[in-house]
Amino acid sequence: MLAIIVLLFAVAAAAAQTATPQPIVRTTLTPAHVVVGQPATLVVEVLAPNFMTKPPVMPDFQIRNAITRTGSTRNMTDRKGDVTYAGIHYEFLIYPQEAGSYALSGQTVTITFSDDPPHTLQTEIPMPAVNFQAQIPDAAASLNPFVSATGLTLEQKIHPSSDTLKAGDAITRTVTVKAEGAPAMLLPPTTFAPVAGTKIYPNEPRLNDQFDQSSGVLTSTRTDSATYMLEAAGVVKLPSLEFDWWNVKDKKIERARVDPQSFNVAGGPATVQGTPQAGGLSAPRKIALFVLEHWFALLSTIAALAALIWALPPVLRNLNDQFRHRLQVYRQSEAHAFEDLRRIAKQGDERSTYRALLVWVSRFEPAAPSGTIKALKAWAGDPVLSREIASLEQRVFAAQSAPASWSSGPLITAIESARSKARHHHPDLAKPHSLPGDINPQSIVQLRRSL
Repeated sequence: MLAIIVLLFAVAAAAAQTATPQPIVRTTLTPAHVVVGQPATLVVEVLAPNFMTKPPVMPDFQIRNAITRTGSTRNMTDRKGDVTYAGIHYEFLIYPQEAGSYALSGQTVTITFSDDPPHTLQTEIPMPAVNFQAQIPDAAASLNPFVSATGLTLEQKIHPSSDTLKAGDAITRTVTVKAEGAPAMLLPPTTFAPVAGTKIYPNEPRLNDQFDQSSGVLTSTRTDSATYMLEAAGVVKLPSLEFDWWNVKDKKIERARVDPQSFNVAGGPATVQGTPQAGGLSAPRKIALFVLEHWFALLSTIAALAALIWALPPVLRNLNDQFRHRLQVYRQSEAHAFEDLRRIAKQGDERSTYRALLVWVSRFEPAAPSGTIKALKAWAGDPVLSREIASLEQRVFAAQSAPASWSSGPLITAIESARSKARHHHPDLAKPHSLPGDINPQSIVQLRRSL
């Protein structure tokens, strides 16, 4: 009899445990087919009985050759039988960069909830696998790079907009791409071609995304600019800039364009030469002449010092601005991106290394205009480079973390080989962007040391 009672208690306990409500994770991904550059929306609903004591730990939902952005988030409740569930409704926007199949699998959500207040439990819930397809419309197959949006404009500003330019001045051309329905990272960079009579110094691009939680609309801007140093008198002509893009709403190709600009450049300022002439006193006494001559020299020295004190701060500010400009030019260069990649890779963080790799590829000229890993592999034709990148991607995007340690050495060596090949086939890539001597940052150091 005692054994029967114990057995009944065990069965009751097991039934109670089985009946204990558990957290729920629901996922949907729509639409199943999207245009490259347009989002597939992943909806994740995380629900727990009673309430969650901590926010759920979500995956980052990063997919190879895609950009994931966080969409709207809101609280929600649901009821199953006599159990009330509290939860959070998440939306993630996944923007594919290339045509092909995309899938999310092996993801888990960590949920901490109160099963029997104040007692809490923590559990990991696997997410159902989801997938979608991305394609480029046949009518837009000729676009390279392919850019899609629901709306897009191209604007430019010229600074300064003066009609009295002269050799030695500088003008800055700023071009802004504004898009609706596309992230800034997928907007095309502006290429500033060399212009006769100038030296060109590109500035670091500025990217900005804004997501409206209420409307679900993503707006973005990409701003590129370049400074032209005017070297000689004449007419400077900045060419028009344009590119074609796919209007998703109207399903047709449209062209974004800014007009060319022309400027008349006068010669540089004339150099003033000569020195003050001595006075023509002929019959003063020797002592009076001596005093007058020395007072004249003293006044001249005072005047010169006053002029120097008045003129020096603007000169220093100008030199400092040029120095900062040079730093900005370097920071947006391929060389700086490679140094960042090498430094981050040495730390052994695969995800950070892959992000740095994407930035470097976007600035590596042989991979233009798309600036993607696929374009780099196609240009390099190096099986070692392809193998090392594939190995890194496998570690970054694998469903489970790889146990073995990762060495960045072979990857960096393969990339250095690709850079050497690029310098051999494109000699201009090996030439550093040098600034004119009068705005060389070294002159700032020398001038400051002399003060």
